[in-house]
Amino acid sequence: QSRQIGQVVRKDGPESHFSKAGTPTMGGSLVLFALVIPTVLWTEIHNLYVWAALTVTVSFGVIGFIAFEPLFELFHRVFFPGGNWAFDAATSNLVRLYPYAFWELAASALGAGVIVLGTVAWLVGRRLARRGGVAA
Repeated sequence: QSRQIGQVVRKDGPESHFSKAGTPTMGGSLVLFALVIPTVLWTEIHNLYVWAALTVTVSFGVIGFIAFEPLFELFHRVFFPGGNWAFDAATSNLVRLYPYAFWELAASALGAGVIVLGTVAWLVGRRLARRGGVAA
């Protein structure tokens, strides 16, 4: 698949992942849109730093969209030189020390924390803008 729009499943991966072949993977595009659209709508668009941040973010997104598979393989060759990047629950200390339920709970807690902190930041910013403390 030349454009990486469908899920690519490696032949040496777990059999349970084979059913995902061809599934659209648009998560990266969703993240890019979620970052770019609010930035364009609600920031000082004439600020050079805003444009620099947008350029870097979109550039990395485009690179990832075009060349994800080769970059993924390069990353694993560099950081997991023995080809041991697939975790085996029976032998991996990481999996044995932190079972699946731990990762589920950690991800849920992280998500809830982001929502709470985002809401607090929004409320504080709104209150400051009403007082005239921040240019809205």
